[in-house]
Order: sequence, then C-alpha cells, then structure tokens
Amino acid sequence: GADRAACAEVEEDADTFVFTGCRVAPGVAAVAGRFPVSGFSAEGLRRMRAGLPLVVDDSEAVEDAVDRESYAATGIRALIA
Repeated sequence: GADRAACAEVEEDADTFVFTGCRVAPGVAAVAGRFPVSGFSAEGLRRMRAGLPLVVDDSEAVEDAVDRESYAATGIRALIA
C-alpha cells in the first residue's frame, strides 16, 4: 500500500503547484509547499497537460536523471499524477 498520499493544485500562473493536503503513514515525512510545474519532465508535462495520467512504477528506474533526482529529493518511489 501507499505510505503517503498528497493532493496538489496548479495555480493560475500554470507554472506552480501547491500541495493542499497530505496523509502519511507513521514515520513518513509529509510533503508541503509550492513547486514549479517545470520540475516535471517534458513527457510528464505533456501527459498531464493532455489530461492523461502520469504513472511512475519505480522512480529509481526512470531514464531522465533530473526526474530521478527530483523524486529522490522528495522521497517519492512511485506516483500517479
């Protein structure tokens, strides 16, 4: 199961998202704050802007090094956006 679930909204500038809620298992850090949408890979942005899901089964296996570093910095191992 998931140990962290977070909700975020894209702000009106369409370049910033802010976490609006987060639920975590005991001992797991919550995520909070504002982040640039541009932090997602080009493919991730394309999928989300097209209304398609972004699914990452294993963030350590993602080809894009910037994405891998971003996921590692926030403790994300898998996600559905």
